Amino acid sequence: MSVGKHAKYCDICGTEYSFRTVKLCPVCKTKKCASCNKIKLLKNFYQDANITNGFAAYCTSCDKEKKKNSYIKDKSIHRRRNLKRTYNITLDEYDRLFEVQNGVCAICGKKETRRNKYNVWHLAVDHSHESGKVRGLLCGNCNSMLGFVKDKPDLLLKAYFYLNKIGRIK
Repeated sequence: MSVGKHAKYCDICGTEYSFRTVKLCPVCKTKKCASCNKIKLLKNFYQDANITNGFAAYCTSCDKEKKKNSYIKDKSIHRRRNLKRTYNITLDEYDRLFEVQNGVCAICGKKETRRNKYNVWHLAVDHSHESGKVRGLLCGNCNSMLGFVKDKPDLLLKAYFYLNKIGRIK
């Protein structure tokens, strides 16, 4: 079977296929990574419906490394995008709110103590799930607490009375 001037032979099984349209060996299910140039099994590539052959250009290990380096290079790009997409606020608006709250949680008044693998964790943006309006910045514990009670003040009031009643028993 001849596939014309764009023919390519698989380095592993020798099958001839059209590199122009397929870019992977349909027989042994392999593909060459565009970054490391190693031939790897398709299971080592993320599936991507936007690409003709259905698989990403980079293998998973190269893709992870590129994303990690991109994140470390400029963390603010990711924060800006996330703040705008999720809460419709800019990084400057977040920073102003942070300054107004003196860098502490709007509920407990403490600084954020949680850390991620990059050793930074910002105060969470608290917002109304109905209106989307930003209410303030909270530490992870207070933000989780509001999430557990589903932003219902009556549940918080019941918890308050419960804790006071239990406190008197001891």
